[in-house]
Amino acid sequence: MIHLATSVEGAWDPYESPFYLEVYGETAPLLNTAFADVLGTGPLSADSSSGTPSSTISAPVYEYWWTLGFHRGHSPEEQHWRDRLFHPRNENLDAHGGAQAMSFEDPAAWVGLFFPTGANWRAKEISATLKFLTPIKDQHQMWQDISENIAKLSPLLADAGSLASLVPGGAMASTVLSTVAKLQVGSVPQKSVNWSVEKTTLHPAAESGPWQGVEWRLPQNTFEVLGGRVSGSVAVTFMEALRPSEDEATPPEEGTVMARANVAVQGMRGLLRVPSSETDGDPFLSLKVAPQRPGGNRT
Repeated sequence: MIHLATSVEGAWDPYESPFYLEVYGETAPLLNTAFADVLGTGPLSADSSSGTPSSTISAPVYEYWWTLGFHRGHSPEEQHWRDRLFHPRNENLDAHGGAQAMSFEDPAAWVGLFFPTGANWRAKEISATLKFLTPIKDQHQMWQDISENIAKLSPLLADAGSLASLVPGGAMASTVLSTVAKLQVGSVPQKSVNWSVEKTTLHPAAESGPWQGVEWRLPQNTFEVLGGRVSGSVAVTFMEALRPSEDEATPPEEGTVMARANVAVQGMRGLLRVPSSETDGDPFLSLKVAPQRPGGNRT
């Protein structure tokens, strides 16, 4: 089942908090119990005389999405930040009065999605994307870049089919290649928007362990090219990671996927955190995830 966590609950005041963040994804994913099998034995194929193990069962892969958006004003031709954004503690300032031209630093934003290490499973990243909707600004150049990407990715799909059918234990490699190829076709080419991702580690609180995650770096022209609502995703597979004291009878534990964004607005001192770290709430979005073993009753 796909669930959502959002930084906006109820009414939204875009002049006080112009940015919002959402994260959503599967909350009861299936564990890939054969993740470590580089060359699995597997059952024999239908043609038992060949003695070739079958490798047609794909590993489950799940996509987790985020959306970072902001209020661009009621007139797209006149986009401004309200002065309240730059002086939030000035009680004498009218939230709707005063304005500065809407612009971003470079990079414009960082968006992080983090998976726990305190549970007896791990999320292994396969591919990340930055989404777009057609037609967009400079569409012709974008499609040239996409065509180049498709030409590069086409061999991956062919190789994926070959691995799954010809190589014993090739199902996992086939899944990885197929996932990368299919997701990247619908992702913004880096020639158009020079975005990137990196693996990172987060320590959100003194009493917690580390969270392993992926962070997107969005350049200055991201919102100019893609608009006031930007979405990305990461494809992951979940593997079992039992502790030395645990065995197959130990159920998978519930964990929390967390997300946050940092936005760099031009003229503003410091980064704007989403969700805000100045509120009484959690400065991260939280999505409870409870992986399931294959064959069990999914909750």
